[in-house]
Amino acid sequence: AAGGAPGEGGAAKSAPGEGGVQAGGAAGGGAAAAAYGDLVHAAILRHKIYPRAAQRRGRQGTAMLALSIGADGALTGLTLARSSGQDALDAAALAAARDAAPYPPPPGGGARFSVPVVFALR
Repeated sequence: AAGGAPGEGGAAKSAPGEGGVQAGGAAGGGAAAAAYGDLVHAAILRHKIYPRAAQRRGRQGTAMLALSIGADGALTGLTLARSSGQDALDAAALAAARDAAPYPPPPGGGARFSVPVVFALR
């Protein structure tokens, strides 16, 4: 653990929805899916911890996660859709998504999302 509150540690905060959360699946369409995607993204960012070693070395990047959420809010699938280029940052992004689960139940049943997790030094 990097210490401090989750999501802190020199990481620039991302606003929910920043970076293009992309919804799919049965989460409904339009505004409901976008709002749910923002909620999931915000939950992941609250659990994000910027690895101290990566900070010291000036490592930055964006890991794109693909996740599936069941009708009950359980995390049913998680993969690294695009690497940040840094193994430690990719691992931290995946851990944040796992730690944020379970999520609130999605509107209209299960959902699939692509979520960017940005690690940027201030």
